[in-house]
Amino acid sequence: MDSQLGRKAEQKVKSIQEFARIRLGLRNSKTLQRGGRTASSYIAKMLEASVERLTGLGVPIRLIIDRGPADFRLTFQRLQDGPNQVIDAPDEAADLLRYFAKVVHGTTTTRRQFAAQDRKLAETWIRTYGLEASQWMAKHAANLLRHDTKTKAKAFRALELYTDAARGAWERRQVEDAGQQRLPLDTERPGPMPGPSYEQYVAALLRH
Repeated sequence: MDSQLGRKAEQKVKSIQEFARIRLGLRNSKTLQRGGRTASSYIAKMLEASVERLTGLGVPIRLIIDRGPADFRLTFQRLQDGPNQVIDAPDEAADLLRYFAKVVHGTTTTRRQFAAQDRKLAETWIRTYGLEASQWMAKHAANLLRHDTKTKAKAFRALELYTDAARGAWERRQVEDAGQQRLPLDTERPGPMPGPSYEQYVAALLRH
């Protein structure tokens, strides 16, 4: 693990499977040859065990595993002290797909594996609009699809045709919300300061 970082504070690995072939020498592993998430999960378990076993030996590190793509991505980070750590990277695309399953189908799940087409669309939405907007858009798009077809969206990718409509609705909502937030400032704006009437002003001039 120390050699992977060298003197760097952080090292990113784009392919856990390529890392296993080159760094771990698992070229002939039958599980690795199967590819996909099965191979990635197999290697990840090996790395997790190794990192935990090597706590206290050499430089402490943190291993971050991104389980979003089928070929997991890794990040090795050098720590100042403490035990070695293994954590999962945030997977907002999976969060969005789980949200879709909950609001459209009433299904609660902790799964990470989804159809490639669904994940691809979810990742595009997250990258373009962020998680909060994507969740709102998913619910709105599902409602539009149900209105048009009288059926529920069976898969997240079915919402792709409603992307522009959902984005437009989200943007209008943001403008409306911003206007409502400014409204109290307008309605509470103080009126003109009280002063003398025109008649009082003329009378004061005549007195001088």
